[in-house]
Amino acid sequence: MGIFIGVLLVVGAPFVLWNGENQHRADDFTSAQQVEAVSEVEGYITFQGEPVVENPLSCIDEEQSCLYYNKKEQELKLVTEEQCGTVSEDATILYETVLECDEGNINCEQCYMVEKEVWETLVEDTQYGEATVGSYTVKFNEGAAMQGVQETTISHSYYERDVWRTFLIPQELRVAGDAYSNIINGAQKLYVLSPYSYEGTLAELTSQDEGAMWMIRIITFLMLFFGFSSILGPLSYVGFIMKRIPLIGPMINEVSGAIVGIVSFILAVISFIVFWILVTVIKNIFIVIAVLILIAVGFFLMARGNEAPKAAKEKK
Repeated sequence: MGIFIGVLLVVGAPFVLWNGENQHRADDFTSAQQVEAVSEVEGYITFQGEPVVENPLSCIDEEQSCLYYNKKEQELKLVTEEQCGTVSEDATILYETVLECDEGNINCEQCYMVEKEVWETLVEDTQYGEATVGSYTVKFNEGAAMQGVQETTISHSYYERDVWRTFLIPQELRVAGDAYSNIINGAQKLYVLSPYSYEGTLAELTSQDEGAMWMIRIITFLMLFFGFSSILGPLSYVGFIMKRIPLIGPMINEVSGAIVGIVSFILAVISFIVFWILVTVIKNIFIVIAVLILIAVGFFLMARGNEAPKAAKEKK
């Protein structure tokens, strides 16, 4: 079973990496046609202007006006759960439960029943507003990539608090979305609502793309490492069997586990590099083809250039 799971992890890794390398928030945003807020252009557009809000949402202290908020009323509760291996710092051990081991009974971890404090959401409320920016009515909704959302925690006591996520009414609102009949409430590409300038919004989206790419790269590498570790797991079992040999047995057992880890790491590094190169080439296949064509044309012209002097000499 472990080998099968390992194979699935290794085979699935390039597909996960492909998804990570194809983040396109910034590309979608830059593909929007830049127009003036007072225009009446339809399609995927972006513009910026002062928002006029007829029915603002009251949030936090009811003196701040929002275009979106998510409020969670939370209570601190004491819960019990089972944890294996290293117990989290915020937990208190109540008693031991079972000893959890892998298939070969090689690596074992003690499990514990622990007690910890957890914030539990009792009531959640989400509201969306709308604003008029120039000639356009802009409707906020859950499908929007809202930039500059603020999170605020209001403590009422040690055991009670409210957690707010808010989009305050900005002086200037940057919008990117599909406009039809002067109404914008979404986009087939990316629906952007931002208090920042065009450049600031683009920088935020680019940063989000890069963050997602690196996160998925790390996930891909871990998939490869644990995948190869699972595939090579039986080698550790051989060491586990040989540990019964006097004197050298325990040493062989420890070395076999270390060897599996080192080999898995090396294979993961090599595989990740190969997959990343393949994904990059496929992603930029047209650029690669264009470069190859230019190189071929360059060699052809160089060959023709070398043939010309030879032909001139033969004529003489």
